Amino acid sequence: MNLVNDLWFNQPSLEKSEVIALAYPANHTQNEWRAVGGKLFITNFRVIFVPNVIDDKLGGQSLDFRHEQIESLFVKERSISLKELFSGCLAKRLGIRLNDGTEHLFVLDRIEDKKDKIQSVLANKSAEQGGALEA
Repeated sequence: MNLVNDLWFNQPSLEKSEVIALAYPANHTQNEWRAVGGKLFITNFRVIFVPNVIDDKLGGQSLDFRHEQIESLFVKERSISLKELFSGCLAKRLGIRLNDGTEHLFVLDRIEDKKDKIQSVLANKSAEQGGALEA
């Protein structure tokens, strides 16, 4: 890591034997009116979003869910919505749908490539546990 990343991005607290497989700068759609900047981490156990230093101080919320809670990944296409104007609607967003129906949206660059890489990490973990994850 470089100094700018170390100062701008908060790091997640990892569990014992947990390792980060992927880490991407991302904006998380926190609600219809706000996207929070930060970093999306895919570990061998969990998906974690940690707001950057500024958004953390402004009330940005962290996310943390285990692989087995994830039902599917999807790409939400761009839309024009005044209601969602500041929450990322003008960009394609990576969607993560949980087993309880909750959806989390993230703005990432090169979204299709990153979706495939995340899918691969989740599929490897799922295969170890004998499960399957929808695309």
